[in-house]
Amino acid sequence: MNHATTAPVAGRTTSLFQLAALRVKGARAVLGAALFAAFLAAPAHAQSEQTEKVNLNQAAAETLQYIPGIGPGKAADIVSTRAAKGGFKHMSDLLEVPGIGQKTLADIKKYGTLKGGVSELSEEMRNNPPVKSRHKKSND
Repeated sequence: MNHATTAPVAGRTTSLFQLAALRVKGARAVLGAALFAAFLAAPAHAQSEQTEKVNLNQAAAETLQYIPGIGPGKAADIVSTRAAKGGFKHMSDLLEVPGIGQKTLADIKKYGTLKGGVSELSEEMRNNPPVKSRHKKSND
C-alpha cells in the first residue's frame, strides 16, 4: 500500500479519500447541529411569519374568516354579537355567539385576540391561511 495515500485511523489503515469523506460528514454534522441550535434560539416570529392574530373587536367579517372554523355565517354572527355587546371584554364572551362552543372557542383563541392584533389581513396572511377551515363553502 502506498503510504502517501493512506493514514492510520483507529488502529486500521484508511485511505486519505475515506479520511476526507469522514471529515466532510463530520463538518456536515457540526453545521447541521449549529443550524438546528440557531433555529431553536430564533424568536417565534422568525420561525413562522403567521403569528399575527386577528383582533376580534375590530375585524370585519371577511377578516374573521381567516380563523379556522369561522365561515361567513359565524363571522356575521360574531360581528352582530360584538355590536350588540359593545365589544368583547373576555374571550368567553364569544360563547354567546350562535354556533360557537368550547371547541370553536379554543380555535379562535389560537388565531384571535381582543387587544392588538390585526383588523385587516395582510397579503401574506391572505395567501397563506393557517389551516383549512372546517366550514363548508357557500355557493354565493
